[in-house]
Amino acid sequence: MGEKVYRPILGEGEHLLSSTDNPGRVRGLSRDENNQNPGIPEFEEYDTDDFRNDSDAQVDDDSAQEISEFLAMIAVAGGTWIFSNYVLPWWKETAWPWTKEKVRDIKARLTAKEELQPVATAESTTKEETELSQQLDEVSSLIDRSFENI
Repeated sequence: MGEKVYRPILGEGEHLLSSTDNPGRVRGLSRDENNQNPGIPEFEEYDTDDFRNDSDAQVDDDSAQEISEFLAMIAVAGGTWIFSNYVLPWWKETAWPWTKEKVRDIKARLTAKEELQPVATAESTTKEETELSQQLDEVSSLIDRSFENI
C-alpha cells in the first residue's frame, strides 16, 4: 500500500487559494472567478499505487530493456571500431617493436653480465640465460597470437 494523496473536487472556474507562507503550495480553500469563497472544497483520497498501471509499468520496463540493449550494442561496436582503427595499428607499429627492442636490450645486458662472471659458473648462467630467453620468447609469441586473434 502506497502513500495517500488527495485531489480536490472543485466546481467550474474554481481554484485553490495560493499559500502566502509557502510559495508553490495551495491551501484547502477555494475561490471562484470573482475571487469569492464558494465554500470549502471536498477531497478525494487516492493511493499512489493507483497512479501506476501494471501494463504501463511493463511497457516502461520493455522500453528500458530495449534502450539498454541498444546502448550496449553501440558501446561494443564503438569499442571494436576504436580497437581496430587505433589500438591495433598502434600496437603493431609502435608498442610491439618497442617491447621487442627492450626485451633484446635486457637479454643483451644479461648476457654481458654473465660474460663478466667467472668461468666456473658459466654453465649455470648459460642454463639460466637459456631458460630466461625461452620464457621471453614464449611470452612475446603469446602476446603476438593474442593480438592477432583479437
